[in-house]
Amino acid sequence: MAFRRLRIVSGAAGVLLAASATAQGFTLTPITGQRYACTAGQVVTSAGTFPCQNVDLMSFLPLASLGGTTNSGTGTVASLATTWGWADPATGREYAIVGRSDGTAFVDVTDPLNPVYLGLLPRPA
Repeated sequence: MAFRRLRIVSGAAGVLLAASATAQGFTLTPITGQRYACTAGQVVTSAGTFPCQNVDLMSFLPLASLGGTTNSGTGTVASLATTWGWADPATGREYAIVGRSDGTAFVDVTDPLNPVYLGLLPRPA
């Protein structure tokens, strides 16, 4: 099995990114289905404008779309750690493996414009 780190650039641009449930006073919503070009250091979407550095926005999934905004069992606010990628050599499907404070979320990113949240593997008690 080979793992590779996904590149996350400038806050909101990249193949897949997860973020806090709220930022600057508004609720973050998923951005999927369309590629947004990085032009003059920013990506402009219907959900807002985000900084970028030569990386187009393929999709965006907020924390709420990756298993929820609270830690399972405790109800405290969840946080994210690192994101890794894995490609299944038998099927060619690609996955993002997202570290959360309460476990690990799995997302199918084979179609980078339409990522699919698969589930959360909880951290051992």
